[in-house]
Amino acid sequence: MNWGVYAAIFAPVVIIIAVAFYTNTFRVMMFKESEGGGVLAGQLKRGVSCAMLSNPKGVHTYIINVKKGQLRLNHSSYNPDGATWSLPPANRAQQHFDLVKAGTYNITIHIGESYEKTDRIELVNPKIWDSVEFSYKLESVN
Repeated sequence: MNWGVYAAIFAPVVIIIAVAFYTNTFRVMMFKESEGGGVLAGQLKRGVSCAMLSNPKGVHTYIINVKKGQLRLNHSSYNPDGATWSLPPANRAQQHFDLVKAGTYNITIHIGESYEKTDRIELVNPKIWDSVEFSYKLESVN
């Protein structure tokens, strides 16, 4: 086969894949309450693969119960250069927490403010295809 045949064979596949990714919108599960839970789909599966947790300013403990799968908790501060939450948290606090097996995790976080925007706390399913089931509870630390 020559390269023209390869292009003819693979060109439709590339176009179909590009259309599939273009039409799949990014959705986020939002929690405003101090407790909740759900199922996060794999990154390339249909459904939601990211959850934004309740984030009141102050020091709080997130009690996260991973029932099935793996999670990553991200703590990010606002960055005005891109109008996104992509900066690490203040005071050199840990930015990522990997919850690699089923169980209960207690993570204490100081949620601050950067450029008049409150820090964000999100849970992400790091797996491509596998779903994760979780619940969480937020407790204030005084």
